Formats: sequence, C-alpha cells, structure tokens
Amino acid sequence: MKIKLVTIFSCVIFLIVGAFAEDEIKRGIYPFMAFIYYQDETILGLGGGRFLQGAVLVRPSFLISSSPESTISKDPLSKTMLARLGATVIDHKFTLNEDEDEQEQEVIQITQPFEHDSSQWWLTDICLLKTLEPLVATNAVHFTQLSTKQEAADKACHILIYKKKSGTDVRVLTRLFVEMLPTSADNCGEHFVQGAMACAADQITSDGILASTDFCQGNNGGPLICDNDVIALQTYIKDDCKAPHLYQLLSPRKMFLDCGIDEQCGKEHCNHVCSVIQKDAPPTPTHRLTETTPTEPETTESPTSEATTPVEPTKTIEGMESTENDSLSTLSSTTLTTISTSTIIADTSSKSWPNERDGRKMNDEETNALNRTVRVEAKSATVDEDTPERRSGTRSHASADNINLALFQSLVCYVFICVLS
Repeated sequence: MKIKLVTIFSCVIFLIVGAFAEDEIKRGIYPFMAFIYYQDETILGLGGGRFLQGAVLVRPSFLISSSPESTISKDPLSKTMLARLGATVIDHKFTLNEDEDEQEQEVIQITQPFEHDSSQWWLTDICLLKTLEPLVATNAVHFTQLSTKQEAADKACHILIYKKKSGTDVRVLTRLFVEMLPTSADNCGEHFVQGAMACAADQITSDGILASTDFCQGNNGGPLICDNDVIALQTYIKDDCKAPHLYQLLSPRKMFLDCGIDEQCGKEHCNHVCSVIQKDAPPTPTHRLTETTPTEPETTESPTSEATTPVEPTKTIEGMESTENDSLSTLSSTTLTTISTSTIIADTSSKSWPNERDGRKMNDEETNALNRTVRVEAKSATVDEDTPERRSGTRSHASADNINLALFQSLVCYVFICVLS
C-alpha cells in the first residue's frame, strides 16, 4: 500500500513539474529570442517599471520589435539602448551572463515605416533595430527566417515572453499558448486593422491556467509563433492586458523589412516605404577629415588691424640693405672699384624706398629699377674720372715730345751742312 502511495505521489509531482517545465524555455530552443532595454534605470515604460521590450533577431545585425513609443514614456535617443540575445533569465540588475553564452550589442539605428504616426503608433507598431556589431552565431544565439504566412486562425500558436516569477523581480523566458480568433472587428476590437493584424483570446499556460494580468508589460515586440514560424509581433495597447490581444503580421511588411535590412530606405524604390533614425550617429567623414587634415599656414597678409601697423624703420632699412647687397653683387668688378659699398648703404638709408610703409620686401620690378639706378650712378662716377685737367696733362706731354724731335732734326741738318762746306 505504501509503495502504491509513493508511486502515485511521484507521478503527480512529475506531472506538475513537467507541466511547468513546458512553460520555461531551455537555452538554445529559441536562439532568436531577444529583449532590448536601457542602461539608464530611470528610463521607464508606460506601466511605470523599467523599460523592457521583446525582440526577434532576423539578421546578425538586425532585430525586429515593436515601436519603442508603444512602451516608453519618453524618447531618450541620447541614451544607450542595448539588445541582448541568449538570455533565459533576467534579474533585477539586468546582469549579463557571458559564461552562459549571452551576448549584448548597442542599438545604433531605428527604422520605422514611412507612414508611422506617433499619435497612433499601434497602426504601424513595428521597427527594425540595427546593432553596432553583428551578433555571433552560437547554439544559444542565431537569427531566424521570417514567414510569409498571413492566416493564423487555424494554427497552433504560442508567444514567448519574459514572465515575472511570483513575488520577485526575476523574469524567466516562458511560452504561452494562445487561441487565435477569426479576424474581424467584432472579434478583435476597435484598434484592429484587417490585413495587417491578427488577434487572440486570453493567453493560457500549458496546464490551462490563465496568464497573470500584467504579463504583457515589458513584452511588446515579442514573437507570435505558429507552426514553428514567426509570423507576427505582440502589440498591447491597453495596460490591463485584457483580451483580445493584437499582433502585427509580418507578411504585409515584407517590402519594409527588405528595404530596412538592405539599408535602402534612401533609395527611390524604398523612399516612401521606410525612414531611418540614427540613434547614436557616428562622426561623419567630414568631421574625420577635419581632425586629420593639417592646419593651413597663415597668410602673410591679414585683414586685421595688426597687419596694417607700420614696421619700425630700422627693420625696413635692414631689409633694404640685404636687397641692395644682392643687387650690387650683379655689377662688374670694374664698376665696383669706383663705388664704395659703405657709401651706397649710407645713401640708401636716406631714401624713401617703395613699400617702406608696408614693411614688406620689394618685388622684382622694384629691384630691377634699383639696379638700373645703381648702374647709372656707377657709370657717371667712371666718366667723371676722365676730367679736363687729365686730358690737358696728356696733351702737354705730347707737345714736349714734338719739340725735342724738331730740335734733334735741326741739329742733324746743321751737322750735314757743315760737312758739305
């Protein structure tokens, strides 16, 4: 009898544990499941708790989720948003467990539908999130292919949420089964949009127990999975999480997803399909060039008043002396013998040189003019040496020689006459 009671008790325990084990997800079963949050704990969701939102990895660098406006009380674009993959448990400190294959990347870009309206965000409650670096594929982290299925009413479907453990702030990745409803305004409520949404009744656990009334808080953007395909995202408009619950179908958003993932939103064929918000824009190429380009040398002429201030005369004269010495070096050696260099320097110091008020060096034209002036002065000095007195002395010397020659000739004639006699 005791053996039978123990066996029955063990079976009951096994069934209970097994029922709850179906809800809590083991690591690696849904490697595409993600969540996004802010490092800043003061960024709150609409329910008053810390901001948290579900997401799905669809490419190594891209996730899909709900619009942050659906769950956040403000728009802190300057704050750091993070996406985490591979997590099955979230503690109150949002601790990253890298030893358990969890990965985290910063979100740097948000892509929304072109027609997105913040006042009616639920009509386009979908966005793409680009990470700073690609996520690394592991057993616990991997992207999923999106389904093009449009109907889910006749499918076996469930959602993934991070469910709070009773009496704690710890959240555990959990699967909730949903009963899909026929798509109509009567079944799905006033916010339902035919062709863009699906809807479901209250979520229940595997043991038939209804989910808690606050399960939707922090789970917007999580996946709706039907027949193992991600076909929609969770959208919760009311804070009380009452049914019917809405889901944004992905199949009508195929062009939006293609344009956003391929980063073609600025191209003509995607221009009216999506719009991009750079969350933390990196430096532009222009800024990088400004940082690396050497500073241009200052020009010699400046528009400031300091540039027009007269330079001291002594500095100007020294500049002129250097210019003149260069000019004098071009003259011939015979000309320089008649001119004293010190005399030229003394003479030039008394002249008013061109551009002396500017304090700048003479240009080539002015230098040539100075050379011509020096050559003329040198030539004049050479000519002045051939004075009338010098020419008179030369003629007197020639006349004396002629007189001596005449006297010699007369003496020779006289001797010849005496011999004849």
